[in-house]
Amino acid sequence: MIYLDLIIIFVLVTGDAIVSRNIAAMLMEKGPVTLIPGILGLRYRENTGIAFSILREHPDILTVVISVILIGFLVYYLINKKEFTGMMKAGMLMILAGGFSNLLDRFTLGYVIDYFEFLFFEYPIFNIADCLISVGAVLLVLGVILYDIAEKKKSAESEDVGSGQEGNGTDE
Repeated sequence: MIYLDLIIIFVLVTGDAIVSRNIAAMLMEKGPVTLIPGILGLRYRENTGIAFSILREHPDILTVVISVILIGFLVYYLINKKEFTGMMKAGMLMILAGGFSNLLDRFTLGYVIDYFEFLFFEYPIFNIADCLISVGAVLLVLGVILYDIAEKKKSAESEDVGSGQEGNGTDE
């Protein structure tokens, strides 16, 4: 099913690119837009850094480092994916899609297009790819925690069965 995983990543990256380019074109023409008054708006921003504009002064080094990390992450996923639960796989695919989407912007534009803006507090402007990475990370961590809990439960149950603690073996 490796092809399905790659198709999912491709669809997410392509969808993000289409949405980002269209929102950017609209915002460059019209300026900032309020989606939900007092809560969420759209504002065009070119981000040469990583999440929340970190390292924006070093875009070339950043692109190389991100590329290596993403390729390593993808290889790790492809080698170990059989050991992952559905939630862990979804998280990994979202992280990879978001990372590759932002990387595509870096290679084609030299920066990442950010546009979502919280209006009720000061927060860096972000994009769909950032959301994919963030939600994917939460799913991955949650999946690992749930998997660990399930494995510990299985291990405890098998120890109980193996040690004969299901019953004491006496007929009282």
